[in-house]
Amino acid sequence: MIEIRVYKEGVKADFYIQSHGDKNAGRPLKEPTRNCFAVKTDIPCAYDIIYVLWKGKTFNNLIIGSVIPFIRLCDIKPVIREYFLKQYDLKKINAIHQIANLIEEQNKKVKLLEEYRFVLAVKTVQEAL
Repeated sequence: MIEIRVYKEGVKADFYIQSHGDKNAGRPLKEPTRNCFAVKTDIPCAYDIIYVLWKGKTFNNLIIGSVIPFIRLCDIKPVIREYFLKQYDLKKINAIHQIANLIEEQNKKVKLLEEYRFVLAVKTVQEAL
């Protein structure tokens, strides 16, 4: 089961899909933004499948609008439902998920190193005074 609707503030979902932006429409999100769809599902790898569809530019032909490109909910729902009926290589989907986790861990480490660098720079300047 998969349920996709327009996000309203305060509504919890399993993940979100960005609806606006030339390069970002269709991108799955862990946290909601102003212009997104909320997705509730019991399919364990749904986020990763949406990621594959977005990276594979499956949603590009659904993007409309010249000033602010966007995807309409009525256009994306049938495409997602169609692709959720297909069989995927679970090893590849799991590998995509594991790589995403590794990237997230590395980003946390980089952020921590940047904080350490900042603190060290501040202390260096203070000690020089």
